[in-house]
Amino acid sequence: MENSKNEIKKILDTYELYEDFSITNDEDIKHVIQHRKNYIPSEKPDAFFKQNNVIYGIEHFQISLYKKLKSGDISKQAKGSQCNREKMREDKDFDLHPSIENLLTALSDNLHSHSGSFEAYRDRLTKDNNCKYRLIIFVEDSSESGYIVRKRETQAINPLLLKQIANIFLEYK
Repeated sequence: MENSKNEIKKILDTYELYEDFSITNDEDIKHVIQHRKNYIPSEKPDAFFKQNNVIYGIEHFQISLYKKLKSGDISKQAKGSQCNREKMREDKDFDLHPSIENLLTALSDNLHSHSGSFEAYRDRLTKDNNCKYRLIIFVEDSSESGYIVRKRETQAINPLLLKQIANIFLEYK
């Protein structure tokens, strides 16, 4: 993971966010989307912003469809190998085997490891403020395509829209 002081800027610069407020009645979500670029970079969480007596902490992590090994996500290793090819004698063989199970495991593992800090994030950001607190978690799917196709279907779907993903998040509500 890169320096978190630049992490949120990179996400906002990389991804286009379509502001269609007809998809939600949640005023908090609408407010966050409208004010997403008013963040202040920080450490633990990666950034935050304050609006209307609410402090929003922002945390980011990546997940993918690829199996995680002790040395990290296989897709990240492959990208690193490609970037440093001139320094290498021979390439590693990568057996990617993308799967939804890998994605679900990565999400669950990342949320579990970050959740130990959620209260500390809140305490740090609200220490000198009598404000409400909300935590925003940006989950970035770093899989090559970012989409999957179900068996016997041809339409690609975003795996972050699967019910299993929502269930994992709800464990940390």
